[in-house]
Parts: sequence; C-alpha cells; structure tokens
Amino acid sequence: SDHGVAVMPEVLVKQGIEAGRVNPLFIEKLVQEAMTKKFGKLGVESSYVGRMANLDFYFNRSALVEKKIDKKGAEDYISEVLTTSVPQLFCVYKAEDLIYGKTSKDSISEFVQNSYHAKNSGDLVIILKPNYVWDRNNVGAEHGSPYSYDRHVPLILYGANWIKPGNFGTACSPADIAPTLSAILGIDAPNSSDGKILKEVIRFSK
Repeated sequence: SDHGVAVMPEVLVKQGIEAGRVNPLFIEKLVQEAMTKKFGKLGVESSYVGRMANLDFYFNRSALVEKKIDKKGAEDYISEVLTTSVPQLFCVYKAEDLIYGKTSKDSISEFVQNSYHAKNSGDLVIILKPNYVWDRNNVGAEHGSPYSYDRHVPLILYGANWIKPGNFGTACSPADIAPTLSAILGIDAPNSSDGKILKEVIRFSK
C-alpha cells in the first residue's frame, strides 16, 4: 500500500477520543462569505472559490483579477479567517510560505513542505487536527493527512540472494527504495535521489 487510512471518526468518538468530519463545502462557503464581506460582491465571476481538493484550496484567480486582489493578500486574509473560525483545523499553510520555505521546522510542516508542488498544489494547504477527516458524504474514512496513521505502511523487500530475512523497525520512506536497490545492483543511485541505503536489510556478498 502507498498510504494508510484514518480510523472511522465515529468509532473514536465512542472511545472518548476527539475526532470528527469536516465537509469541504463548509470551508468553501466560509471563504466565499468572508471574501464577499471584505472585497464586495463579484460582478462577472460567480465565486471567489476555485475548488478544494483534499488538503488543497484554490482561489478563483479570475475573481481575484476582477477585484484586483493580490493573491498573497487573499492567502493572508483567508488563512486568518480559517484559523480563527474553524476549531477543527490544525494549521493553514500559505503557498507564498511553502514556495520560499518559510515554514516552521516541526515534522508536520516538513511533510507538507516536501509534498508541495508550486504549479499544482493549492493556494492554501489546510491540515485538520488528528483524527478529523475531510468528508462530503458522512461515510467511511479517509486518508491524505501527514499523521502517522496515514503514512505508516510496510516496505517489503524480497530476494533470498540479496535481502536478509527478518523484520526491521527502521523508519524509511519510498525515497529509500531507489538507493537501496542501486546498492544491491552495484550501480550509482539516480542523480535526483535523496533517500538513504537501507543497509541493514541487504545481504552483502563477502
């Protein structure tokens, strides 16, 4: 598997653990109302909201142009609105900060920073508190958060001539696969590789 999954929020609530669901439509409505209140009703465009996909929120760029709103200013304003209005949020990251690496050095920020793509990711990246999930239908569970229950999956390597038998508790990532296989094959790792060789699993020839 390439990812884990959150526990059903309803199950956690029954166990006395804080958890819940947040409908992205609620965020979109909140943004639309806040932007309209601050910058006025739109004339040509119908909404300040472009779309929301998983953790990523996108402004309608045409609406910002219509109202001559600086995107950074919109990011700053809505980031503050969401932070003060939505108690289920853990943090809101602005594109401006992620592009220039202006985030804190905690583990969650690091994961968000490493996952951010300047051309494809949102104008805001919205992270919910642990055990809260984005959900439009009130069914099932979700994935995609930076928390351990979404990221912790096993890496299985097989090959009697190259891999030591056993279970290893070493923390690793998909980035470690290429350099490890390269070491087994006796070749250089790819130029863009930034992972590490999982030496403890390799049966090096004597």
